[in-house]
Amino acid sequence: MKTFLIKRNPDFTTHGVLVKRNVVNKEFSESRINGFPFSNKLNIGDKILVSETSYGIYAYGNVTKVDEIIEFKSVNEILNYTEKNKIKDVKYWYNLILRFKQKKENDNNPVLRFQKYFIEQKLLNRTIPFFEEIKSLKEIQNSIYEVKDLEILKSIDSFIKKPRSIKLEKFDSKIPNSLRMDLYSLFNQKYNISTWIDIDHFIPKSVGGPGNIAENLVPVGFSLNRYKSNAIPKGLFYHANKNKELKKYVKKEYLKENTPNYISNKDFKSSNEDARKIIDLVK
Repeated sequence: MKTFLIKRNPDFTTHGVLVKRNVVNKEFSESRINGFPFSNKLNIGDKILVSETSYGIYAYGNVTKVDEIIEFKSVNEILNYTEKNKIKDVKYWYNLILRFKQKKENDNNPVLRFQKYFIEQKLLNRTIPFFEEIKSLKEIQNSIYEVKDLEILKSIDSFIKKPRSIKLEKFDSKIPNSLRMDLYSLFNQKYNISTWIDIDHFIPKSVGGPGNIAENLVPVGFSLNRYKSNAIPKGLFYHANKNKELKKYVKKEYLKENTPNYISNKDFKSSNEDARKIIDLVK
């Protein structure tokens, strides 16, 4: 059994986001013009490490099926295939067609080879960043790469069995990639990714809300993002009011029953300033 790293680029997806879920038969695909897809090397049972190009490994699994390679010799053949199979990944196939068309300008007989394969995908509880021991994997350009280095394989296996914790030295408004990816994995195991688009601060970054603790991060959808903006969660003032050092920054109107859950600076002129003072003291 061999071990392969596959790299996925969210830029090639329809919504710019990789769907991350535990899937019994997760479908992947490979394509190549005038050559054979790298997936042609795969065999049933091979171990797959699934990574996102920008950061690290977020899932693993074993190959359950490898389809036959399909060959396309014209744009019409590609279009017929996508129509017949009701392909939804429009952006990916559009890029394939563009590449094929450009190749055809210099080569009268280009061949696009396409192959699907499937794995039993299991999400990791903690994403494995391309850190020191495996940082060389970040430089790999191939979408599928056989990992042969035993030390790298040992490091990955060790991380899967015992994820490393990152020590928090101080609050920081920036969301670390490691934490962002971990939350993607967590939320994707429980929720449908189509309902949210990003990870964002609950207490806004603009008033000093920390980005490096999970407790202040939430999945954000388009509607919430528009509504929330830089508004302050009412709960911040509710809890601050219980502390004798912080309650002086909590105005009575912040806690009224008819006050919205997100307090806007437009409606409560000093709310952002008061929130910042509370956050500064907590830090």
